[in-house]
Amino acid sequence: MKNTVIIVAAIIIVVLGTLVVMQHHRLALYREAHRQAAGANDYQMKKLPADENARYAALLADEAARGFFEACGRGDWAEVEKFWPGVASLNDGAKEALDGMEVVSLGKPFSQQGYPGMFVPYEIRLKNGETKKFNLAIRRDNPARRWMVDGGI
Repeated sequence: MKNTVIIVAAIIIVVLGTLVVMQHHRLALYREAHRQAAGANDYQMKKLPADENARYAALLADEAARGFFEACGRGDWAEVEKFWPGVASLNDGAKEALDGMEVVSLGKPFSQQGYPGMFVPYEIRLKNGETKKFNLAIRRDNPARRWMVDGGI
């Protein structure tokens, strides 16, 4: 009886492990298909014409942060996509919160060991009057060499 329980438990563990691996693989395939459909490259950046890409690639970190925040404030989501990874766009809740916001101040960009990008200190005022101070994480270690938002919103 004890051996039967051990064998059944082992079979259940193998089956569950296989199902988890299969689900992970399906999700990876879904993400890749979505990424390709969005026209994103391996670094998930939306492709731009060469001359337009060159203008964005020439931006300094604080200029890119300002461009991103000002586009959010105008509700210009096509412009925001130029700074945003292509796999997942800003969700409706984030758009609602950022639409109408204004930049109060941007600080001097700084780097931190172990992170391949820069942090740009910011203060923004949301349309509801709330202010938020934090550091926008941006990086440009992608083939397009454009700054993309990596966190800190």
